[in-house]
Amino acid sequence: MLDRAKRGELMRKVLEMASEVALDSVSMFAAIMTSGYSASYGKLMRDAEAIRGNFDSLISQDPGAVKRKKRSFKVLLSNLKRDRLIENKAGRLKITILGRKKLSGLKEGLPNTVYEFDKGDNKNMKIFMFDILEKERGKRDWLRRKLIELEFKPVQKSVFVGKQSLPQAFVEDMRKLKLLDYVDILEITKSGSLRELI
Repeated sequence: MLDRAKRGELMRKVLEMASEVALDSVSMFAAIMTSGYSASYGKLMRDAEAIRGNFDSLISQDPGAVKRKKRSFKVLLSNLKRDRLIENKAGRLKITILGRKKLSGLKEGLPNTVYEFDKGDNKNMKIFMFDILEKERGKRDWLRRKLIELEFKPVQKSVFVGKQSLPQAFVEDMRKLKLLDYVDILEITKSGSLRELI
């Protein structure tokens, strides 16, 4: 399996390719396999054209390695479709509006972490509020996506509620992005009072 850094890089490559040209999944996989995960977008597209319909370069590779990478690639495509970041149109992969937002975040260097949290930690209701400037829209969209991933529910565009404890890694990423000054997180205690968490 790919490590987290390589998965993030592969996701970016797939979204970039899907944003510019409609390719079938086999051609896209072949281009990435031939060029490598660290190849530039331009090289990927040149290789996609060069090997379209001709996969001899893949056959000559270690079959076991190809099989493992193909499995990782298929899982990634499945996840991107599930999250509505790409869609299949007439056998071709195309990026969606949500996918373009995700790609923009990846290009800005926003964290692509999948935060782990304890779903059983459903104790006190938490209110997550933020007021982030329009010029920081990429960070604002990232924050909304991550809150939804953490199973917080939107009450308004900038107000979310949920019972899960916020993962420390998520809080640290907000700190690195300099977002904490624009965020208020409150917890409703058993007595009904509000307690500020951050």
